[in-house]
Amino acid sequence: KQWYQRRVHGGRTKTVTEWSEGKNMLVLLLLPILGARSEYDLEECMAMGGQRSKCITDGMLVIISDHVAWDDWDAWYEVMKDFWTEDMVYDSNWTPNGDFSNNTGLREFFDNEHIPFNLAFDNTTFAQMIGVGEEYTSSILWYAKSTWIGDLGTVPGSQHIGQEVTIWDLDFYHIDEESGTRIAYNWCLIDFVDLMRQVGYQVLPKPALREGFMLPPAAMDGIPAPISR
Repeated sequence: KQWYQRRVHGGRTKTVTEWSEGKNMLVLLLLPILGARSEYDLEECMAMGGQRSKCITDGMLVIISDHVAWDDWDAWYEVMKDFWTEDMVYDSNWTPNGDFSNNTGLREFFDNEHIPFNLAFDNTTFAQMIGVGEEYTSSILWYAKSTWIGDLGTVPGSQHIGQEVTIWDLDFYHIDEESGTRIAYNWCLIDFVDLMRQVGYQVLPKPALREGFMLPPAAMDGIPAPISR
């Protein structure tokens, strides 16, 4: 039995369990506080010492971890709708073809971010490096490993099919304070400049430091850091 993750939008990862023949795929999925449970209980998470905002965003990851039909709008909406306000806003990088950019509501989020990402990258393994949060705000720093299968925005991944790629992803969340249970805003920054660099486009002056490289916090605060208690 092999475990692997595929990127899912609105929650960052999807974990799929399947029997695999002749493949060597092994990924460890570490979700803070909630673990790898298939259910979500906000009050229980907070009673265990979790911050409200982190419990909600981490809970979203747990719920969608069993969701396989990534390109099925109706099924995707059903597992996502209880975590977001109806007028939720998803802001991301501007792209010339309109992928990512600014979106309102889950349908725009699905069409403009979720689908383009899944069409650009093969099975994607995400690792959370930093997860911080207060009552109504939280932020997560991720990196992911994958291979190109298509273009992202106008980054020509289709010319590099099968090439390994590292994806840097920074998310900021704001919880709707009236409900106290739903995400109202997600600002997601994909490092498109580094994606371009990896396929041969050095769009910024080359720095003295190593590019495309970042280590977790150099402290015993857990991975992802810091531990919330």
